[in-house]
Amino acid sequence: MMCLKHGHRSQARVLVADGDRNQALSLASIMHRAGFNTAIAFNGKEAVDKAKTFRPDLLVTEAYLGRLSGIHAARCITARLPNCKVLFLSSEASGGDIARGAPDGLIYSYTPKPIHPLNLLNAIAYLLSAEWSTVDSPTNHLNPKPGAAETAGATVRTAEAARKQVADAMPCGNSRVAVSISVGEMSPLRMLAST
Repeated sequence: MMCLKHGHRSQARVLVADGDRNQALSLASIMHRAGFNTAIAFNGKEAVDKAKTFRPDLLVTEAYLGRLSGIHAARCITARLPNCKVLFLSSEASGGDIARGAPDGLIYSYTPKPIHPLNLLNAIAYLLSAEWSTVDSPTNHLNPKPGAAETAGATVRTAEAARKQVADAMPCGNSRVAVSISVGEMSPLRMLAST
């Protein structure tokens, strides 16, 4: 299974940045199992450096990463890659802390840690408008052949099929996955407008 950027033929790329190695590896593992192409950084400087070559569609980062915080790393990455979305996960910083530290114009979303793996995948799917596909190669998924819906290579087109594929990818096997995010589960995207 692979997670594709909506309307594209390429696998969605997620850069995970967290100073806690176990957290970073766990988050990346969850995303990789769900079909995302992932890269890992253990501090803000490493995240900025990896983003230059990895070119993520989404940065999932802890707000506080040491010398170069996740907030500042996000600013540097989105300055180079304006289409890169940002999801802050933090057990230390609140939404208000991030809002005070984020530069004007940075578009991001925030959710506190710990986060259930299914809620994490929901948030990422929402931010990227992602589609899941069982195709080994992302070629020709936008124009499937007649009858392709019955084959293993069919791109997921319905919420029910997406729920099942995400649930099947998760070790907990929970088949009750919401593809969209309710406001109660995660704060909406925010844009801090310049004043």
